[in-house]
Amino acid sequence: MPPALVIQKYGGTSLATVERIQQVAHYIRSTIRPPTQAVVVVSAMGSFTDEWVALAADVHPNPPQREMDMLLTAGERMTAALLAMALEKEGLHAISFTGSQIGILTDSTHGNAKIHRILGDRLRKSLEAYQIVVIAGFQGVDPQTKEVTTLGRGGSDLTAVALAATLRADRCEIYKDVEGIYTADPRAISSARRLPHLSWESACILSGSGAQVLHDRAANLACKYEIPIHIHSSLAPSQPGTVIEGHTRPMETPHFVALTDKKDLVYLDLMLTGCGAIQPIYEWLCSRGDIPQLWSLRRIDDQIELQLSLELAHASAYMEFLTIQCKKVECKRKLSIHLFSIVGTGFSQSHTLLETITILLGEALLLLEIQHGVIQIGVKPESGEESRERLHRAFSWSVG
Repeated sequence: MPPALVIQKYGGTSLATVERIQQVAHYIRSTIRPPTQAVVVVSAMGSFTDEWVALAADVHPNPPQREMDMLLTAGERMTAALLAMALEKEGLHAISFTGSQIGILTDSTHGNAKIHRILGDRLRKSLEAYQIVVIAGFQGVDPQTKEVTTLGRGGSDLTAVALAATLRADRCEIYKDVEGIYTADPRAISSARRLPHLSWESACILSGSGAQVLHDRAANLACKYEIPIHIHSSLAPSQPGTVIEGHTRPMETPHFVALTDKKDLVYLDLMLTGCGAIQPIYEWLCSRGDIPQLWSLRRIDDQIELQLSLELAHASAYMEFLTIQCKKVECKRKLSIHLFSIVGTGFSQSHTLLETITILLGEALLLLEIQHGVIQIGVKPESGEESRERLHRAFSWSVG
């Protein structure tokens, strides 16, 4: 029988200093005992990525994305090498690699590349020679052009889950600066409770709705390949954290899991004329790294109505694309909103939710959309903090 294989991923906060890198190395030594093997995926140290993004902006107001990928992948490479050194000091046989060195093959989209496949041969051979293999997360390579690519912000989570799927790892552990996933942001809601378990489907919706604990594409990949994920705090790794696995199969009553929110969004209701097929617009929306939190698209006679909410900084890019694609773009409605998402199941079968939320939020309510797995609520920005408290108090969150 082959030895057990564990995938561990550590975020930038967990590796922010030399002392924390040494602490992570010590923890790995205490948890990965022979013959168990481990692949450790790392993010860049601390605020490295933000600092280098700011540095690039000082050099060029709109730097080429190809050069940004060259710049930013250096952070994970540096962290991977330092952790491998720390592991050797702990007496573990370790080696570090970049994403391209182990064959993480992507498309050619700089800044938000999609993984096509992982070769894995070099990684498997290295696991035969080394107990620990450290991988620089967030990066891959386009096999056609040989260019380095990045997977988007938070892409180290995606690297870890993709490796777990490729190698059929026994478990995938993701270490963050929080003790798991909560019913709401515990920094904003003191009564938020940790979720011991979360289904793959709920994790996908939660990540796609603005929760920062797990990358949304990583959540979707885990659901697709049914990979259990254990989320722990790197500062308190012995705490139970949150386990993501299984499927939610509640009865007909609504099942409330968690509340997420995003501030400083703009809601646009656009009427597009002379756009031809809807498909190019849909494909462009899906290709964006800044996919709108709330959007719908429908044809009305010879026009297309497009409703979306997105960060104000991205609005100009959307308007520019649509202006090129269409003869006319008319903005019917524009609102500044604070957007909430209630994640769970069975919402579309409830006849009382609409009334409950409408009464609860009153004049602050601007938008409300109820689907099976998520309720999306837009409120006036000045009512955001109060609305968050009211929404979290109003429902019974399932934490069992």
